[in-house]
Amino acid sequence: QLAARLSSTTGSLYWHFEDRDGLIRALMDYWEKESTDKVATLLQEVEGAPEERLLGLMKLIQANAATSGDVAIRSYAAHDAEAAAIVARSDARRAEVVGGMFRDIGFRGAELRMRTQLFLCYESCERFVASDATDAQRARLMRKRWEFYCRP
Repeated sequence: QLAARLSSTTGSLYWHFEDRDGLIRALMDYWEKESTDKVATLLQEVEGAPEERLLGLMKLIQANAATSGDVAIRSYAAHDAEAAAIVARSDARRAEVVGGMFRDIGFRGAELRMRTQLFLCYESCERFVASDATDAQRARLMRKRWEFYCRP
């Protein structure tokens, strides 16, 4: 089915991947690099106060469609131990980056954990929650979420 959807042949897929598991591993690696590693690298270029960096992260996530595969990947990982390990590693890295930003803003303890988790949960599925929003509406919603995240 995948080969047909890609206008390819099964043989050409297996030329690149030994088997289905090889394809899944490559997909998981790609997801981790694009949704977590790439965003963390781009974030290093965002300067300013912690609040400004948090907004910059939100813009990076949205501009790069960085989390567009999160729902599907997480669904698959619920039934596959190797995929679950990759998701857990990616989540830990995301929590470290985002938690560090909230810590720099001044949050501690339970408040820090709650804001970090809220940010990670919502920002990873925002595309699906507000799927019919225009770009202008997304920008306004992003600004409101950012104000909420940063408010003591």
